[in-house]
Amino acid sequence: MPNTVLLYYKYVNLPDPHAEMSWQRQLCERLGLKGRILLAEEGINGTVAGSAEAADAYVAAMNDHPYFNGISYKRGESDRLPFPRLRIKVRSEIVTLGVDVDPADTATKLTPAEFHKLVQDPEVVLFDARNKYESAIGRFRGAVTPDIKLFKDLPAILDDYSDLKDKKVVAYCTGGIRCEKVSALMLQHGFKNVYQLEGGIIKYAQAYPNGAFEGECFVFDDRMSMAFNDQPELLGACRLCESPTNTYRNCANPKCNDLILVCKTCAEPSAVLCPDCTLDANPLY
Repeated sequence: MPNTVLLYYKYVNLPDPHAEMSWQRQLCERLGLKGRILLAEEGINGTVAGSAEAADAYVAAMNDHPYFNGISYKRGESDRLPFPRLRIKVRSEIVTLGVDVDPADTATKLTPAEFHKLVQDPEVVLFDARNKYESAIGRFRGAVTPDIKLFKDLPAILDDYSDLKDKKVVAYCTGGIRCEKVSALMLQHGFKNVYQLEGGIIKYAQAYPNGAFEGECFVFDDRMSMAFNDQPELLGACRLCESPTNTYRNCANPKCNDLILVCKTCAEPSAVLCPDCTLDANPLY
């Protein structure tokens, strides 16, 4: 039986995140769920996986919780358990932007159906709120894809897009959590007409598997990516042979571990190093 994967978040004021961490750990261990859950005073951000019965029981327990009820879950399936262990942490933010924004002041949310109509308008600008390595393998057609390695790099370059401040801009991300902060940040920076895709790429592409999303959606678990139809476009290029691929591997140098796009043929024979580590291994004397 395939495993059920739940992706979710909720911005909510938590008076005691450490107490909620203990509750989450007890619940997940009892149900046999693995995954990653982040808690902060601003809310919860999680991805957990296990049997369908365990996932349903988790959702039911969350809906009975005074802070975590009413969450909209993104559900997926995986033939193997995509997480080796359960990790639950308390941090200062549930997704690290590094600047003070209030998700309550966020932009208008568009349902997948509303978004699907809007993307037909050539005047609408789609803004990818994810990292560059994510957009490299999948993105909405014609989207602006910032050249950032980490989400917290975005505030420093947002003013580079000041020419978009008078346009209709729709921010999107994997499941919606980053768009909450990005759209609030855009409004702070003077963007006048900002929207966001509710439920992110996953909700949209599940509703419209042959819609405006191209390639595969990067996910932060052992699957690395999700395809929404039988023949996803290959948007990335192999690090070694430049053939089309959407497959990521980690750099073989354990001190680096950066993600590298590698086709299945080049990944088979041996471990692969990223460009920086290749130069370190073969210095140009």
